[in-house]
Amino acid sequence: MRVKVKLNNINDVILFIEKTNNYQCCDGDYIYQNQIVDFRSFMGIVSIGLNKECIVNFLSDDEKLCNQFKEDIRLWIVEE
Repeated sequence: MRVKVKLNNINDVILFIEKTNNYQCCDGDYIYQNQIVDFRSFMGIVSIGLNKECIVNFLSDDEKLCNQFKEDIRLWIVEE
């Protein structure tokens, strides 16, 4: 599942990573243009930069889990 998000400040990054850490059963990517980092990586996300629309690629085939993840990160979703 792919969703577009925007993290505006360091607090958003910290809260976002707290949410992603609840999904240890799944992997995910945080993508900006040609840069791809683990969606749990504080340094990776900060190195991409703040205030940028990025793609989160949540790697799961479980539709219920995908929907729950999407609900958990709804504060940062910029498009559906």
